[in-house]
Amino acid sequence: MKTVLLVEDDPLLSNTVETFLEETDYRLYIASSAEEALIAGRNKRKIDLLLTDIFLGDGMNGKELADRLCAVIPGLRVLYMSGYSAELLRPLGLDDGSNLLSKPFSSADLVRRIEGALAEERA
Repeated sequence: MKTVLLVEDDPLLSNTVETFLEETDYRLYIASSAEEALIAGRNKRKIDLLLTDIFLGDGMNGKELADRLCAVIPGLRVLYMSGYSAELLRPLGLDDGSNLLSKPFSSADLVRRIEGALAEERA
């Protein structure tokens, strides 16, 4: 069973993602802030994928969070979520947008993108 760490400061969206993943084989941890997510990483929980909003309300963006977690969790995959276009997010240091899930998204889109991110080879 693969584990997804969801980092989202909007409780409605967190609940929606949780509902979307209820019927899957994914274990879901939910953090409402970057700090909660960093604690999960420091506690060495088994995390396969970080699913994070780009803009978090606690002073750290999703890219910064991903960089910090990838440093302590070998092989961590990352999928970002945002309502902004990949072009507008490029200054944050995101690649070509292939690891960006655009909001709003359907349950099928979410599961397909998680599966794709987990299947990618790590460089």
